[in-house]
Amino acid sequence: MWDPREEVESVRLPNGLTVYSVYWPNRPWVSMGFMVHSGAYQDGFGLEGAAHFLEHMVSRNAMIPYPLIREFFENDGGEVMLGSTGYLKTTYSFFVSLSGLEKALEIFSSILLTSPIKNYIEEQRQVILGEFERRYPIKPILDLAWRKNRNVFDGTYVERHVTPMGAPNSIRSIAKAGLQEYYDNNC
Repeated sequence: MWDPREEVESVRLPNGLTVYSVYWPNRPWVSMGFMVHSGAYQDGFGLEGAAHFLEHMVSRNAMIPYPLIREFFENDGGEVMLGSTGYLKTTYSFFVSLSGLEKALEIFSSILLTSPIKNYIEEQRQVILGEFERRYPIKPILDLAWRKNRNVFDGTYVERHVTPMGAPNSIRSIAKAGLQEYYDNNC
């Protein structure tokens, strides 16, 4: 029986990033994923949601404008996931044709390696607050989640979070400099 895990190769880059790859011959497409070992766990006290906020910011501040990123993957017949933040990691991925691979790698190197955090901060702050409101539309649902986390996860970092999205108060207080510092230290 064929096991694709047997064919996984890895290389560690000078910046510490480890790249894993699997080659499947005779396929006209490529799927790649990137995992940054930084998530809500690395959020500082009072900065809950910084990893999630940064996830929103890197694709908006890439050298290639966000609408063109989306357009490229759509026109290529592929798809893109520009971030999902968990407690221990943030992930990004794409699916493209072989002919689109070079451009896709250019886009993701721009996102993950060279994004200065300078634009769209207030726009994305509002997007994140909206995500939070959709998840917890009424205060009793949020209060119950907070009580559960404080009781079940007492003394751990999860106690400070209802979700890796953070908390509205901390999202409102996160500044541009803090986001850039988080990016520089964790990406």
